[in-house]
Amino acid sequence: MVLVRTISILYYDFFYFVIIEMILTVFFIIIVTIFILLIKRPVKYSWEDFSKKFGNCTGEFGVYDLTKKTEECTYIDKKITNKYDTIFKTCKTDNITYMAKIASSTASGCEVDILNYVKPISDNYEFDNLIIRIQTNPWRYAPHFDAMNQVAYMLSGTKRWLLWNIDFNDNEEAITFRDDVNNLNFEQLQTYLKNKKIPYETKIMKPHDSLYIKYGTWHYVENVNTTRGCIMLNLHLKNWSNEIDEKFAKLWPTQHKRCGNNEYY
Repeated sequence: MVLVRTISILYYDFFYFVIIEMILTVFFIIIVTIFILLIKRPVKYSWEDFSKKFGNCTGEFGVYDLTKKTEECTYIDKKITNKYDTIFKTCKTDNITYMAKIASSTASGCEVDILNYVKPISDNYEFDNLIIRIQTNPWRYAPHFDAMNQVAYMLSGTKRWLLWNIDFNDNEEAITFRDDVNNLNFEQLQTYLKNKKIPYETKIMKPHDSLYIKYGTWHYVENVNTTRGCIMLNLHLKNWSNEIDEKFAKLWPTQHKRCGNNEYY
């Protein structure tokens, strides 16, 4: 009887050990699987995240040749309608680039879904218009100013900025300045401003960085070409300067009209 009891105890101990080992093995497999899925899952608001969630959405966006500009020093573009993966999957080129501009004032279809996805970021602001700019590399904005206070918020990629304030005696002087700085790159523009003794600031923006830009402040911004592109949230705040708007219209009359229609650039 003692032997039978001993064998029985050993059997149950072995059975218990096997069950525990199986449970631990399954638990380990679950943990490893979750870890792998977390590693593969794109970071929220990253380029890959937007591509995965919205790449199959169809929308209108601009194709820009950065070597060609209008007389007003704005880039010449053409519009195409296609899936957003045209942007997200594109390879870097030297001068041809894409930008999708999705604005809350005109969004429709899946554009509304994209805006709703990022809207929690804007909850702390009172704004007139919420805009997402999705831009491939290379991308750069020629020096300009805007007529509204705004906040730029980086979602993906890196941008660098030059910001400065300057007054002119008349519009001709302003046009001369516009033309002088129009084709300068970041380093050349820095040198120009230094030589003219115009104070300026430099800013580097990475994901989750924000930047307040007061109306009338001149700024130049470009993508830092370390990724496929940049995604930026642009909030036009509830402040508008008619005086600055008039100055903008004199320097960029065609662009002023396009901005009124929420067209590109």
